[in-house]
Amino acid sequence: MERVLDGKKINVGTSIISTRIGDIIAGNRTLYSIQADFKDRKDSNTIYRDLLEDVRYSYDYIIIDCPPEASQANAQSYTAATHVLIVTEPTYYSIDGIPDAYEFAQYAKKCTNSHLNILGILINNVHRRKVDREYVGIIREDYHDVLHVFDTVIPASSGIASAPSQGKSVFQHRKNDKSIMAYRSFTTEFIERIDNHG
Repeated sequence: MERVLDGKKINVGTSIISTRIGDIIAGNRTLYSIQADFKDRKDSNTIYRDLLEDVRYSYDYIIIDCPPEASQANAQSYTAATHVLIVTEPTYYSIDGIPDAYEFAQYAKKCTNSHLNILGILINNVHRRKVDREYVGIIREDYHDVLHVFDTVIPASSGIASAPSQGKSVFQHRKNDKSIMAYRSFTTEFIERIDNHG
């Protein structure tokens, strides 16, 4: 990104790390420290789209992981994307952020990416508590007429929590963890929805 700011050509392929389960371009906090430098550029929202153009057709799916906020980095990601997946947790504040995520995606669709579609809501980090079940029910009740809510929910798991410290994906860390089964189920749902809704 610093090379982009300096007007230098960049080959994003040189940043790709290949693993057994997929290819990754790793980010870090430095990406967010330089976001202000892109603010006044004409191409500020199209940076990611332009960078990914060289590798777009080498993959079936490219997933951009964004923080839950309406930031410049998210605007860049939404401009590069074809679909947005809203991920929420069964907590009051996380649910409260769903309308903001929806509105931000709609704004991006209107202003920078007319091809953007909202794929739906994935409920993540669900504990085996009554309050979590109640919040899951609230999400399904409140949004089923507006947004697709995926059937699969991702359970809270110590395997997910500890995988990053091991430098592994959850699929490598604990193959039989309940969360892994849920992720596999969600992946099937995800692909079916992409295939059915373009």
